[in-house]
Amino acid sequence: MEKETKKDISKETMDRMPLLYRDSLPEEILKELTPEVRKQYFLWDEIMKREIELYPRLVLPIVKELFQREYPGDGNIVLLSTEYTVSRIHEKGEKLLHAIRSDLLLRIQSDLYHFECQIEKDGRMIFRMLEYDIHIALTHGKETDKGENMPQEFAVMFPKSAVLYLGDEGNVPAYETCTLYFQDGTEHVYCIPVMKVQEYSPEEIEEKHLDILVPFLPVRFRKQIGKLTGKDGKTDEAARERVKQELTEFLLECKAALIHEGEKGILSESAWKDIWEYLWKVCGYLLGEDTALYGEVSAEVEPAIKLSREIIAELREDIQGFQESNQELQESNQELQKSNKELQESNKELRESKNVLHQELENACRRMIDEAIRDGKSTEETENMLIRVFSLTKKEAEEKVKEYRKNSKT
Repeated sequence: MEKETKKDISKETMDRMPLLYRDSLPEEILKELTPEVRKQYFLWDEIMKREIELYPRLVLPIVKELFQREYPGDGNIVLLSTEYTVSRIHEKGEKLLHAIRSDLLLRIQSDLYHFECQIEKDGRMIFRMLEYDIHIALTHGKETDKGENMPQEFAVMFPKSAVLYLGDEGNVPAYETCTLYFQDGTEHVYCIPVMKVQEYSPEEIEEKHLDILVPFLPVRFRKQIGKLTGKDGKTDEAARERVKQELTEFLLECKAALIHEGEKGILSESAWKDIWEYLWKVCGYLLGEDTALYGEVSAEVEPAIKLSREIIAELREDIQGFQESNQELQESNQELQKSNKELQESNKELRESKNVLHQELENACRRMIDEAIRDGKSTEETENMLIRVFSLTKKEAEEKVKEYRKNSKT
């Protein structure tokens, strides 16, 4: 009985899945999604976000391509929170709070950039972008100080936004637009550029250093893969072989582009290998219904059998890396020992200085007490002098006068 209920919930959720790309996900739908469906929904923006977290510099060519803005390679790039709480009127008239989540929001130096990863064509995308950008602007773009570039006392700066369209459908506009009409009679065309990822070849990706897009390039085979099995459940073997060959060749082109970027110093070795791994995660999703085809393509692109010289070369690299790490550890240990020795010497000097100061204070107190006795000062007057001159407490002053008188008698 429990299995049947779970099946019904899953089916209901899947029936509502077309809404996922037309509006933000309400929390109640998110809770119903199975781990696999959640993984598919968040796959695209999570890969992009992870790439930027690991290698922030990779987003700069995207910014240059979309907005013709260039920043230094070591510019300050910060990922910002993308979740906002908004109120909506439910169909029954109830006012409810919902969480909306944009895909990527980052600050480069003082500029805000907002990107949405989209896999399907969506007629309501511009409204989602507008809603996100309003919340982003009110959260991160408010200005209240007058300045040379800000003649008004209050201003709201919108982010530079774009849609990264990852799908392979045609007739996608170059811009998402919406006209805003204001109460004073003015109007403004809200215009968002669209980057059509599948229009870029691996060669163009390499030329423009758009390496962050490489994991999403296999999406262009999505329709071909979806047509391999007919409604009767039979596989078109000729089409399957054709997809296998074309996908293999394409993946090899992608790998070559990444390796070239590594050789030119655009990508570190870890960067291009991580991007390559993300590409295979996308391939695993696309070929999830045909694991055999995934294995065959993988065997063509990443040979399962390695030559002895390849294994030896990898072992040498591992040994060299271990030796370098060991050397760095030894150097760090030497520096630590040196720092510890310097700290011990500093502590010794500090103790000596403290002893000298203490002795000088004692001598000065004794001289003052001597002078007070010669001048006929009372014990209380002497103590008050010590308190005033040396900032002693009442108890400390009493002890010093008492000790001096005791030593004088002996």
